[in-house]
Amino acid sequence: MRLVPYLYSAFNTYHRHGTPPIRALVLDWPHDPRVREIDDQFMFGPSLMVAPMFTGEAILIDSWRRLFWLRPVHLVQ
Repeated sequence: MRLVPYLYSAFNTYHRHGTPPIRALVLDWPHDPRVREIDDQFMFGPSLMVAPMFTGEAILIDSWRRLFWLRPVHLVQ
């Protein structure tokens, strides 16, 4: 049930500002050329990134692992 307020806020932002709650990464990071070719990850609201963890081909030991893009993080010390 903790996801309900998050979704309500995401859809409220959509209603007020037009930012879709489920969107391609390029909408959040338009200047990063790497995200333009990613077609299997997306943002779900302002903070949740959905990314596949498996390819579905788990027969070979090394074939099931996936690489996925993480947004740039700026650490403040």
